[in-house]
This record gives sequence, structure tokens and C-alpha cells, in this order.
Amino acid sequence: MKITGSETGVAEDTLPSAAIEETESEMQIDKLVNRFPLWIEITLSLAITLVVVALISGEIMRRQLQADYSMTLQNTSETTFDLLSAAALEPVISEDIPQLRTITNEVGRLQADIHAIRIFNEEDVLLAGWSISNTNSNEKLVSFSKDMLFEEEKFGRIAIDWSTQRLNLEVEQQVDRLRYWILASLLVLTLITILLMHFFAVRPIGKIHRHLLSLTLGNHKSRVDIHSSRELSLLGSSVNDLATALGLQKRRESQLELARQELFEAKEMAEVTLHSIGDGVITTDVSGCVLTINSVSEKLTGWSNDEAKGKPIEAIFNLVDEISREPIANTIRNCLKTGKPGGISKNAVLISRAGNESAIYDSGSPICNRTGEIVGAVLVYHDITEARHMTRELEYQATHDSLTDLINRKEFARELYQFRQGVSRRNQEHCLLYIDLDQFKIVNDTCGHAAGDALLQQLAHIISKELRRGDIFGRLGGDEFGVVLNECSLEFASEIADNIRKTVGQFRFVWEEKNFSVGTSIGVVAINGESADSDMLLTQADEACYSAKELGRNRLHIFTEDDEHTRNRRGEISFIGRVDAALAEDRFVLFQQAILPLHDNNKEAGEHFEILIRMVEEDGKLIAPGGFIPAVERYGAMSKIDRWVISNTFEWFRKNPEKMSSLSLCSINLSANSLADDDLKNYIAELLDAPHIDAHKICFEITETAAVSNLSQALNFIHHLKKSGCLFALDDFGSGMSSFGYLKNLSVDLLKIDGMFVREIANDKISRAMVKSINEVGHVMGKRTIAEFVENDEILALLKEIGVDYAQGYGIAKPEPLIQV
Repeated sequence: MKITGSETGVAEDTLPSAAIEETESEMQIDKLVNRFPLWIEITLSLAITLVVVALISGEIMRRQLQADYSMTLQNTSETTFDLLSAAALEPVISEDIPQLRTITNEVGRLQADIHAIRIFNEEDVLLAGWSISNTNSNEKLVSFSKDMLFEEEKFGRIAIDWSTQRLNLEVEQQVDRLRYWILASLLVLTLITILLMHFFAVRPIGKIHRHLLSLTLGNHKSRVDIHSSRELSLLGSSVNDLATALGLQKRRESQLELARQELFEAKEMAEVTLHSIGDGVITTDVSGCVLTINSVSEKLTGWSNDEAKGKPIEAIFNLVDEISREPIANTIRNCLKTGKPGGISKNAVLISRAGNESAIYDSGSPICNRTGEIVGAVLVYHDITEARHMTRELEYQATHDSLTDLINRKEFARELYQFRQGVSRRNQEHCLLYIDLDQFKIVNDTCGHAAGDALLQQLAHIISKELRRGDIFGRLGGDEFGVVLNECSLEFASEIADNIRKTVGQFRFVWEEKNFSVGTSIGVVAINGESADSDMLLTQADEACYSAKELGRNRLHIFTEDDEHTRNRRGEISFIGRVDAALAEDRFVLFQQAILPLHDNNKEAGEHFEILIRMVEEDGKLIAPGGFIPAVERYGAMSKIDRWVISNTFEWFRKNPEKMSSLSLCSINLSANSLADDDLKNYIAELLDAPHIDAHKICFEITETAAVSNLSQALNFIHHLKKSGCLFALDDFGSGMSSFGYLKNLSVDLLKIDGMFVREIANDKISRAMVKSINEVGHVMGKRTIAEFVENDEILALLKEIGVDYAQGYGIAKPEPLIQV
């Protein structure tokens, strides 16, 4: 505690007057002693001694009283300081001015001797004060000042001015009373004084002393009960208050220590949590300057925690848009500005101190104190670089063909939709190309899928070179490609399509020393304001491409609404629904057409015929195979027809066992789709193993085109079923460009010579030579031959002359219903 000069000034003013007064009294006593007899002198001496003793005792008592009061004042001040320090510490730290004013007013009201109270902060700036309004200018004051400390750290200062007027007045009154009492009753007063001192001073002070010793030992529950003088009672009360304050202080210290421990543990836990989570965390003050960053942030930003402290958030957290590369407003700034949580755009990229980039997603929130005032902000962000890369990789894979790296059919359709929508708004014209490779399956079946994949990759590269920047090129599936020619007239699109056709035609694909060439059939459709929607445009382009194939392949065909091929194909499409309905309602019937042996050595004891099919319309009209088979084959539904024919044929033999006994050979046609149907292959194998079926009398016919275009599947199909004992015939032989080259790879038993040669042998030498050549090669390879489309006796005679084994056609027998029993 700091005591000012005002307190010492009181003692200096009072002590000289007391000394002068004491000296004058001694002089008067000396004169009286010299005049009176001994007993009087003794008496006087005794009286003087008693008086002197009394006076000295009075003076001592006066001084003692003054010292006691001063000590009381000092102890009271100490207690007041402790109470004020304890009560005002938190408001001073938080600068809660209203609370400080309330505390000073309350203390001033309770302590009557306080003249003024002033509370300062650590920078000695006055925060709150209180003083008595009716101030006496002559009033003597004692000033006390004390620093507010917590854990040896200064948080402020308290200054109190005490008035000594009441103290001095009480001291003088006590001294006057003592003097009168001494003069009236010297010995009694002395004895009484001694007794009073013993009962009212010594004992209470002893109690206080013992109480203080108890306090020093830490017994804050000890209390002293004094009812003597007001001062001692006040002192005892103050000591009790001090004990209470010390107890409260001890409890507060315990609570503070507990809170400090909890705060330390919470801080440690928060720091460990921040450094262990996988997200970056940055905290800033209200001005946006960095307070802390965790280890993840250190790694992603390139700044250490110590280096980042105090720097603006933009200095260490640099964000740009990944696409536009424009700077992005910092989330922390937005939170501090709006006072609301927020995030950033999905394309945000964090650029580190070293220039490294990380795709992130962040969110920020303001930090507020108890009053709701923003005191900072926190930013939490997650590194999504790998996730964003994977997402874009998946998006790319979802829109691109993995083999050719072109856009896939779905993405091509989306692009086509955009172009179709654009022509209506901008009055533009584009063109759509539908490209289908010719002879691609030959490469795939001959050399395997690896060769086919390599061919597709090379052709995609070749075709892309013929396109312009801004054109859309995609793989629609298998060996089909699509092109959207941007802002291109139909005439110019035809030139580009023809250039593609020529370039692909000139390309030679080499695989394992084998040389292949492929062609392209291209459908061309104009895209303008009058065009159909994007789905129909693709259908129209496909129809035009199919027309190009039907017209001879390796050519382009421009779609028009009145095109005959388009109308025919749409008619085929309409047949699909009718065929499905006929299958569902079992509206098909079986026919047979006899096959005639032409030489005696081929004549078997039994019937030899081919199974044919007719569809029955709802009105009972029969539809020949040529009316619905092309449509069914085009749309890949032929295996269902084949299954129906095989099932019903074998069921007919089951119901007519005598027909199987008298049978020489029964031929059943299989389509190209059926060769790839493993379920149908297994189904036929089960039927051939049935007890009522002689597999050696069953012959399956596959066309040369189907066998060549699906060579590996055809070989597998034939090999699997021949284990059951059935035969195979190659139908329409001679129609392909490589018939003889593939014949040696196919384990067939009969060759059916294509009817386009047979019907012309009477009039065309080349056709006759072709038939003769096919027959001779077939016989050399150990295969029997069958001539189709034998329409008259002249053709039949020439076939016998050539040496063909069997003949079939309207000149032999027309198809007739299979007799049902």
C-alpha cells in the first residue's frame, strides 16, 4: 500500500502542541511540590506522579487511540482495497464502465469515511470514480493507492481518499474524557483504566491476535467476537471481514485455478483437434489479420503459424477462379462485412506461397463476444483437389468413348440438341453425318477384337483430320460415328462426306502381316429451322446411312422425306410391332419346300426338304418371309423367329415320329443374330439330344454373309452343335467377295449356290462358269452342292450336266404347308 504525505502531516501537526502542553503541566507541578510538606509532596508527588502518569497515560492513550484509529483506517482501507480489487478486476479487464460505477457508488455508500474513490486501468486512464459532493476545503484527507494485480500481472489501480475529521474528533473527545476522569479519580481511574484496558483492549486485541494467527494458518472460517469499544468492535468486524474476504479470495483463486486448468485443457484439446483434423482452419481478428492457422493450413498455404500471424488474410489465402483465373473475394472479408456465415464458388483454387494450386471448398463464420459484437472470424476449408479431379475424370468418361477418346452417343446427342436449338434462334444451317464402316466385322472376326479396336482408333484419327475446327465428332457405338458440321451447307457437307469416304477407302490397315481395307456408308441430313428434333435427326441420318448400304455400300446418301429407301425402311419399322404381336399370338405357320437329288448316288430313301415360315395377319392373310424378315433382321429380332421355327419344327417331329423315320434331311434356316445367341445355341443342343430326334437328319442353313460377318461366332456355333451330329449348309454361297477364302475355315457339309447365278446359267456364260466353279471347289473340299432358284427344266438339265448334287426351286416344287397331324 502507498501512503501519501497527508497521513504523516496529521502527526506532525498534532505532536508539537501536545509536547508544549505537557511541558507547562510539569512546570506547575514542580512549583507545588516545592511549597508543600513531604506528605503533601509525596501526595503531590504521588498526585503529580499519578497526574503525570495519568497525563502521560492520557497522552499515550490519545496517541494509542489515534494509532488504533489509524490502524483501523489502514486495515479498513486494505480490506476495502481487497474487496474493490476482487469486485472490480473483471469489469476493469472488460472495461465495463457501468459496472465499475455501480461498485464505487456502493462502496462509497457503505464506508462513511471515504471521501473519494477512483479506479484506473493498466494505462492509468480513469475508468470510474465517486466522491462526496459537500466537500469541506479544510477537511484533512488521507489518500491510499494500490495496484490491482492478478498472478503478478497489473490490470489497473484503485485510489481512495479517506477523511480524518471523524477520527480526529473522536480522538479529542476520548482524550478530554480521560483527562476529566483522571483528575476526578486518579487511582480509580488508573485501576479502571488498567481494567478497562485489560477487558476492552488487551483481551480483544488478544482475540484479534489469535484470530490473525489462525488466519495465517489458513483457517478462514475462524471468527472473532468483540463487544467492547466501537473501534475494537469495528476492528474485529474488519478482521472478520478480512477473513471472509480471504475465504472468498481463496475460493475465487480455487475457482480461477480450476477455470484456468479447464481453459488450458480446452485450449490443448482445441489445438490438438485443429492439428489433427483434415481440414484447414484459419482464425482472424476483426480487422481480418491472421491469429492462428493449423498444420493443414500451413501445408496448403506454405506459411507457418508464426509467419502468418498478424498478416492480412489475403496475404496467405490467395483464391482465384480455376476457369477464369480471376481473383475470388475472401470468405473472411465477407463474413466480417455481413456478419453472416458464407462460402465460396465451386471453382475456387488456393494458390500457395510457392505457387502450388489446390482446389478447395471453404466456409467462414464470424466470431462474436457475449454482447454479440464481432471480434473475429474463422475459416474452415477442405482440399478437394483429388475429388475434383476424380469428378472431372468421371464426367469426361461419362461423355467420351474410352477407345477413341471421342464423345460418346449420349454427349453427341446433347451437342446435336444444342445445334438444333441454335438454328431456330440464329437462322443457321448445319449438317449431320452418320458414318457406318463397311467390312469392319471381317477385321474383328479374322484378327480379333484388339485389331478391331486398333482399326477404330486409327480411323477416328483419320476422319478427324477431314473435319474443321468447331465440328463435332463422336462415336455412336460399334463401328458407327456421327459428325455435326457447324455452319455448313448441304452441298459443302456432301463434299466433306465424300472426302471422308475417299480417305477411309484409301487407308490400308495392316495387322500381323494381313492387309485390310474398309469402306464407309454415310448418311447426310441437313439441320435447319424446318428440321425435326434432334432424336429424329439421328433417326433420319441412320436411315440415310442404311440406304447407302443397301445401294451398294461405300457411298453417301442424302436424306429427303420423299426418298423411296426411307419410305421402305419406315415400312420395315412398322412391321416390327406386327411381328411381335404375331409371336405373342402364335400367328406363324410352317411351310416346306422339297429338295431334289440330281444323281442316282445322291438319292436317299426319304424326304429332303427345307422348312420355311409364313406370318398370318389378323385378317388371315399370309405374309411371305420377304415381307417381314428384312425388317426383323435389321432390328436384331430374328433370333426370336428362329427359336419359334426350331421349336415348332421339332415339336412337329415329336408329334409325327413316322416323319422323322422317313426323313432323309430337313434344312432349317438360322439368321446372323442367332449365331451370337448362346441361349439359342444351348436350346438347340438340348432339342437335338431329345430321343425322338435324329440329329444326323437335321441341317441348319446359315447365309454366307452371316457367316463371314460373324466368323468367330459362326465357327463357335457350328463346332458346338456338330457335336450333337447335325449338319450345316452355307446358304447364298458366291454372293460375297471372299467366298472361297472363308470356305476352308467353315466346317459345313453342303453349299447352296446363290440363286442369282443359278437363274442365269441358261443365258449367261459367266453365271454358268460361277456355278461350275463353286460346284467343283465344293466337291474338292468334300462338300455337296445345292442349286437354288431352279425355275425350269433347261436350268435343271444344265445343273445335272455341271454335276450339282441337289436342286431346289419353283421348277422342282413350290412351298407347301407342313402337314399337321
